[in-house]
Amino acid sequence: MVGWQWFVLVLIVILVLAVTNWQRTQTQVKALQQAGFSISEDLKGQPQLLVDSSAQEIALVDSKGFQRHPFSTVGSVELRFDNNSQVQENFHLLITLKSGASFEIHYENEWLARDQLSRFKTLLQL
Repeated sequence: MVGWQWFVLVLIVILVLAVTNWQRTQTQVKALQQAGFSISEDLKGQPQLLVDSSAQEIALVDSKGFQRHPFSTVGSVELRFDNNSQVQENFHLLITLKSGASFEIHYENEWLARDQLSRFKTLLQL
């Protein structure tokens, strides 16, 4: 095979894996809704952060499953990032529960992470 053919093959494999992961995540979102979770806010991210304002719950959803937590168990939420010698990268929200467990919700960039942090704190009234 020629170099560009390998590139196309690798690109196709990556796209297939991405679509498969997205489909599995959507299956988990549907299962969450069937379990009684009503999505009032989708704060995106990886894993996906969903809010049910009426039940006062959050859910973290990825391709492997979901976790639900009442608002009352959330201890703190803060913006974090990894420092690189040139730029700050890997922006994420760190959600810490009162039990001590914590979860990271990763975002593409700082602006999106800051926006979702603000929205999330408003929803939780922190």
